[in-house]
Parts: sequence; structure tokens; C-alpha cells
Amino acid sequence: PWKGNASVLSTVDGSVKADYGPEFDVQRQFNAPGHSPKMWSELWVGWFDYWGSGHQSKWARDIHDGVLAMAKTEGASFSLYMAHGGTSGNWPGANAQVPPGGVEPAGAFQPDVTSYDYSAPVNEAGHHGLDRSGGDLFVAVQSAISQVYGPPPFPEPAQLPVVSYGAIELHERAMLLDSLEVLSTCKEDVAVNRSFPTFEELGLDIGLAVYEAARPAGFDRLDVPAYFTTTSLHDFAQVLVDGLEVAAAYRADLQQDAALLTPAGKRMDLIVENVARVNYGSFLSEHKGLHQRPPLSGPWTARCVPLEAAPLDKLPWQPVPPEFALPSPAPAFRRGVLRVDGTPQDTFIDSRRLGKGYMWVNGTPLGRFWEAKGPQHTLYVPAPYLRSGDNELVVFDFHDQGGARLVETAAAPRWEPWAEGDAEAQLRVSWL
Repeated sequence: PWKGNASVLSTVDGSVKADYGPEFDVQRQFNAPGHSPKMWSELWVGWFDYWGSGHQSKWARDIHDGVLAMAKTEGASFSLYMAHGGTSGNWPGANAQVPPGGVEPAGAFQPDVTSYDYSAPVNEAGHHGLDRSGGDLFVAVQSAISQVYGPPPFPEPAQLPVVSYGAIELHERAMLLDSLEVLSTCKEDVAVNRSFPTFEELGLDIGLAVYEAARPAGFDRLDVPAYFTTTSLHDFAQVLVDGLEVAAAYRADLQQDAALLTPAGKRMDLIVENVARVNYGSFLSEHKGLHQRPPLSGPWTARCVPLEAAPLDKLPWQPVPPEFALPSPAPAFRRGVLRVDGTPQDTFIDSRRLGKGYMWVNGTPLGRFWEAKGPQHTLYVPAPYLRSGDNELVVFDFHDQGGARLVETAAAPRWEPWAEGDAEAQLRVSWL
């Protein structure tokens, strides 16, 4: 209805290329005569990374040539997307493309990682972005624009330092199930013969929904199937029996409906995570949670655990003996001290030796990690988040295995798997 309306301006978006003429011709067809300035509102220099994908990175020479072609296009205006890579923290988006009326295929759900690097010429830390071979993306864009409009009128500011502060020992632990009374912002009974309440029904936007059944009838004598379907799981689920993980499933990995006989026990908990909200494609209005009935009869409760502003200082922290190990992974918080001598500088925290979860520094959320999936394996810590002296690092890991835990700080991001940790980490996202 707005086609040809002079009060509405249609613009163009798309990737860098050698010739933009055909797209601008299409733009003119949508705009009123004489009201179609050449405007490329998003000139994509890359693409977003999502969990389980390879790191998206365009070659510097391709970005240079594409920006140069745009700068030479007479009368054209454009906006680089992204000029500066950012951090989505705990509020990531996702693409989801499913055929109309079709079943969601494996891999259709594509949730953004914490970093919105996007192969941008300026990265998260404000440094020059680099391609896979070390080509400078900032210089590529700058030189292309300079060829048409001349050199920049002022010198580039000095880049801020990014440093490593060494290893951090996570010497204290608080189990998730022991922390629910502190973390929960809601607790509701699950209606008999009804499906679990969704995040939206609970008033929960992000974080975790914990569905729990204490001493369900007959569970201490019988194995029970935990099942997930391609339409019921939104988005990641962990099955606990007596506090320990017996299964985990992720929406994007499900090729078909899956079921597993869980061992008998006294308590069952289903931890469901909203991995990301779909902001493009199918399912823009989807609800999060586990869209199915409980696997066991008896009373169930649902809890809201948003995690965004978690009262971490009030958790039941306990020291962890270095030799202690759990018989199976379990969701837990870890705490340690990041020591800063002098003026704080930017740094990254590496997720090697970890599974899947969240990090906070001095109570500020840094974002999520998923070592086995990647491609992001470090979280950016801006200097203003730190202070001189002791800084508190808290890590929540769905797959904590007890014992000593060290995390490393780093002076640069890591986009490749860590070989020593791959075999161990791969267990985190498969049936156990």
C-alpha cells in the first residue's frame, strides 16, 4: 500500500559487492517519482555469528572493493553495518527460517552469540578488526573511502590496551538447585493434566524456567522417559535426577523427536533456557519454555530464574576441595577473584575448560558462553567494569563437574576451538 507514496522512503540493504546499480533500480520502482535518493541503509560488511556456526569473516580485500564501488556510485549514501562490533550480553536475538506449515528442521534456529563482531572494521574492544589471514578491515574501509573523498582530516586516536591478567581460580561454588529460593522471582504450581507454563505465562522474559517435582509417585522404583519434540523445546533443556544431569537437549540439534529413559530417583528437575528471542523470520511471536506435559504424574512447580540481575552475593557459597568431583555434571555457580594491579585495562575471559553458561564481573553480566558449540570462546570485559584490586568473577555452568576450576584471561578474542577441551566439552550437549 505504501509503494509510490511520497511520504514513505524505501531504501536498500545487502552485502558489499562490485555493482549496486540493479538494487538502486529496484529501489526507484518502490518510491514515488523524484523521491528516490540512492540510500543503502545497511551495507553489510559481514554477518552475525550464531551458536554452532563458523566464525563469520569477510576478506579485507572484498570489503575494500565493495566499499570503494559504493563510494564511487554517483549520488549514493550508505551506512556500514556493522561499523563497530558490539556485545549483546544476555539479550541476544535469533533468526529462524521454517517453511510455511512445515516442521522446524535441525539448524533452522540460529541464536546470536554474545559478541556481535559481524566482521566489523572496529571490533568489540575498539581495535581494528582483522580477517582470517590478519588483513586489516579498518584500513580496508578507510583506504576505499579515501580514494574517493581524500584522507581523513584528523589522525586516528591511539588504541586502548587489552591485557591478560592471568588465571583465575574459581574456588567457591553454589549449586543451582540450592540457590533457587534466592534466585526465583516466581513460583507457581503446574496445573494437573496441563502443559508446563511458558515463560510468557510466568511473566519471565529471559533466563531459566525450572520445572521441579519432589518425590513424584513411583519415581524411586521406575525409569521414566524424558522426551523432547522438535516443536516443544524452546530452546535448551537439561534433565536432572536427584540434582545431577542425566540428559540435555538443544532445539537446533533435534533431527526428530527424542526420548531417553532416565534413572529412578527421588527428585526430577527440568531446567529450560531461553537461548534467544527470534527477531527475524518465522516464529517472531513464539513462546519460550517446554511446551508439553510433565513426564511424571504428581505435583510439579515452575520457577522463574531470570539471571539478568541475580543477587549473586546471597547465594549459598561453599569452598570447593580441589580433589572433589561430581559423579555427573550439575548446574552450579562458581566464584573467584580477578586481581588488577594499577589502572584497569580491557581484557577477555576464555571459556576453555567450561561447558555452557553465563559470566558476571562485579555483578555486571558479560554474556553467555558455549565452549562446545562456539564459534565465540571468549567474553569481552571493558576496563570500566573493573576496579583496581580484587574483582569478583562469577561463572554459571550448566555442566559443572566439581573439583578445581581455572579460567584464563586473554589479550585477544578466541574464535577457534581449544583442542584439549574439545572431547570433554562435546559431552556437554549430547545425551549422557
